[in-house]
Amino acid sequence: RKWLASFISEACTASPVAGSLQLCASCLQSLVQDNQAGVAKQALFSCIHVMRVALALYALQPADAEAKATWEAARVLQSAACGVIARHANDGVRLGVAKLLESIVLMYTSPTAPTLQGAAAPGQAPRLPDAAALYQEADQQLRALLDLLRQAQQSGPS
Repeated sequence: RKWLASFISEACTASPVAGSLQLCASCLQSLVQDNQAGVAKQALFSCIHVMRVALALYALQPADAEAKATWEAARVLQSAACGVIARHANDGVRLGVAKLLESIVLMYTSPTAPTLQGAAAPGQAPRLPDAAALYQEADQQLRALLDLLRQAQQSGPS
């Protein structure tokens, strides 16, 4: 299962196709909830790649129904992955959630969308779709990250 999470990360970057990204997001949604910390942690790191590619695809084709469905699947994955923090006491999994939150904040506050290799001309990155909504979401994710860091600081070193 840990290998599968790693494979999904590589596959979505190598082949950014809407249908396969939706399947990757669905699979990762199950893997982030795995009881084994190593599997959940690798799945969380893979979520970052799937979300980045899904956002890039949606930014390139905002009117395309498949691209929008892919982005919505990535958002469901984001919700499931961020919810893992309540179920796992493992520090590695908690770190994975923190890295995911950090990546989401950086992605959502960027002036341009992530790019797909070879999809846009150099220097012509597409704008973020629904930038204002993503900025508000980034603010919420940043607050969640700060809460996570405060909890870690209050609990002290383990």
